[in-house]
Amino acid sequence: MPMREEIERWLHRFMRPGNGDDETWMRGAWAPPVDLYETDEAFVLKAELPGFATEDLQVEFHDHRLTLRGERQRETEAKEEQYHRRERAYGRFERAFWLPASVDAEKIHASLKDGVLELRLPKSEAAKPKRIAIREAEKAAVGR
Repeated sequence: MPMREEIERWLHRFMRPGNGDDETWMRGAWAPPVDLYETDEAFVLKAELPGFATEDLQVEFHDHRLTLRGERQRETEAKEEQYHRRERAYGRFERAFWLPASVDAEKIHASLKDGVLELRLPKSEAAKPKRIAIREAEKAAVGR
């Protein structure tokens, strides 16, 4: 039983942001969850950022690296001793993602709606897949 408890403690520690203890969690060691996927035309990143305004966020793209930064301010409606439980994370965060293909930086589009930041990073023409027409061998030989 002690071995199982030790394994669960280590898993809990590494599966949470920060170092796994509640104090670090509340001090702001956090990062928003994201989905990042690729289509033929673009990369798309969606980040959950409830309560954020556009001025709370910063997005940069440089040398195939997308960086997302922001800060969630601690609410001051209640005094510290009035809390029964505090699980929401506050403070600064930074996430960075390397994108493997060329992105047309001039056409990147960002929008924030219903607490979800969506970034559309269009691929450059050189990075988009090209469809190659295949002709029948007999017609190709005649056309030479």
